[in-house]
Amino acid sequence: DGADGADYGLPGRKNWGVRSQTTDIVVAGILFRQTPAIFLRGPLPSSSDTACSNTTFVTATNLTATVPAGMAPGDYAVRVVNPDGQENIWGSASVPGFTIVRQLAPYVTGIGPNPISSAFSGDLTVSGKNFQSGCNLLIGGYTWPGLTPGGEGTSLTVTYDSGALSAGTYAVIVTNPDEQSSNTDVTFTVNSPPPTITPLPTITPTPGPPTPTPGPPTPIPKSPRSQPITTAASYRRGETLALSVGMWPDSTNAFHNLGDLYIAVRTPNGTLLFLSKGRWKRSSAAVYKELVIGVYSSLPLGSFKIGGSFPSGTYTVYGVLNTSGTSVFNPRNWRSGLGSRSFTIQ
Repeated sequence: DGADGADYGLPGRKNWGVRSQTTDIVVAGILFRQTPAIFLRGPLPSSSDTACSNTTFVTATNLTATVPAGMAPGDYAVRVVNPDGQENIWGSASVPGFTIVRQLAPYVTGIGPNPISSAFSGDLTVSGKNFQSGCNLLIGGYTWPGLTPGGEGTSLTVTYDSGALSAGTYAVIVTNPDEQSSNTDVTFTVNSPPPTITPLPTITPTPGPPTPTPGPPTPIPKSPRSQPITTAASYRRGETLALSVGMWPDSTNAFHNLGDLYIAVRTPNGTLLFLSKGRWKRSSAAVYKELVIGVYSSLPLGSFKIGGSFPSGTYTVYGVLNTSGTSVFNPRNWRSGLGSRSFTIQ
């Protein structure tokens, strides 16, 4: 059809077509008479002929035609038959006259939003390429069937219902109608919702005999703390880093104590990135806003696969609670100490 077949494993080849599509072709030769029939014979070594349509006699050395869709993948010979019955066949198993290829397999590059809370309801968008009309999306045993891609096969949008998946991390897989499935290295994480802290009831003691005067009170923290937590101190390529944060309350107002939680990482090259909606961004963004600071609570922050784009070296993750709506870069706005955790990527 005139296009280079490198994407389909046929570099330098221009005599090929995709199984799911019709292909307009040009046949060159000599002694064509008006108007011959054109066939593709194969897949080789089969001698079965499939007629091409829209055959047009251009000159005695040039014909045009259309290869039908739906032919079996494989190599073919080209057979031209003149009106007087004389014919010629060009192509062999070693040097095919034409090749039918399968559509490229779907490939997933991302999904958003990611991660989500298990209580989330709304649209999910899967990005990638080679998505075909009628494809299925599979995440953790939950299937969205018969989808229509957007962006010329580069995106899928589905509606997620609250509770469809339990908390966990799942592969995002797209399967086209030709039963080719995508890569499995893109994952989607569902987190349990942040814990809700219920205030303790007020207890009025019953008057009793006088009690001895207590000694000096035990010192208690003056401010809350937010401590990032990783599952290991060292990681290799392909491993998954699960990140969470441990929380301690304000010592004088343990309940109804609100703050914005920021999680940042300093990479080996010195770049500071902030976690927001499952992604690392250069702009300062809170991972949780107006969070109720609980008693010895822990919040999951998501799982991240260590890919080839992560530079090797030491990373430091920081956690801080900030007064809602103020700049995190001013320590006077912090409602907690600056917690940190370091790990390495080899």
